[in-house]
Amino acid sequence: MANNTIFMIGTGRNGSTLISDILATHPDLTWVSNYQDKFPKYLRINLVNNLFSNEEQNKLGSTTNTKNKVNYFKRVIPRHSEAYNFWNHYSQQNFAKDFMANQEASQKQKQSLKRAVNQLVDQSGKSIFFAKLTGPPRVTFLESVFPDSYFIHITRDVKAVINSYLKSFYWEKGGGFEKPWWNNILTSEDWKIFNEDQRPEVLAALQIKNILNQTYNELKQIDQTNQITLQYENFLANPEKELNSILGFLNLAENQHLNKKIAKKKIYKKQQNFFEGDDTINKIISTIKQ
Repeated sequence: MANNTIFMIGTGRNGSTLISDILATHPDLTWVSNYQDKFPKYLRINLVNNLFSNEEQNKLGSTTNTKNKVNYFKRVIPRHSEAYNFWNHYSQQNFAKDFMANQEASQKQKQSLKRAVNQLVDQSGKSIFFAKLTGPPRVTFLESVFPDSYFIHITRDVKAVINSYLKSFYWEKGGGFEKPWWNNILTSEDWKIFNEDQRPEVLAALQIKNILNQTYNELKQIDQTNQITLQYENFLANPEKELNSILGFLNLAENQHLNKKIAKKKIYKKQQNFFEGDDTINKIISTIKQ
């Protein structure tokens, strides 16, 4: 492949963790680990990734013993991470929480992020950097730092995404039921809707609507040949086919281990209908425009 940066994006609670965990085991990819997330200033901490192959890291890191107790390796093995402490530190802003609509990086931000990512790639001995980043798309920002990056957009039934956020422990604990999760994500019209109907599902729906509309808008501004959209429900129906379509798009060699990884993953295919007859939620969702 011509470039060496891949970003997987999506709303969050959309199946991207399952897909990224599988893709991250590809031997050509390097990524920011949970260790790097804990100690973002010290880039050499990511060298711990070199102690194991991607396949070994994933295998050891996901192992549990009997009685559902977490295996020792689960706690200490380096694992693929969204690593927002890393992105906050090197972007020199609240990368995790800012909506960043159509924002391009400053020269200082470009230099800081390029230097950090290039060092991680160089010390890994791999050729390609991979990151999964959910919530706001940040496509314009990332493209301004890493031109001609590949973007994998994972989508899921919007109502299922909203329902999943509402069931998430961190969402409720972090105040997601009462206030927007991301900064400057709601418009004045959104606030009017929420003030009239202050249910947590309405607040979540308004944010997901804006994330998706912004994602589609920013993806339209970059090279269409450098992006692919994968529907999570299609992945559930035929994971090997969808994974191979991603590998083909990225010009990465098919890897037998990835197919074995899929076979071992517990993939739940049960689909449910959420918010049936909820006029407010349906009206919000109807304003999502691809």
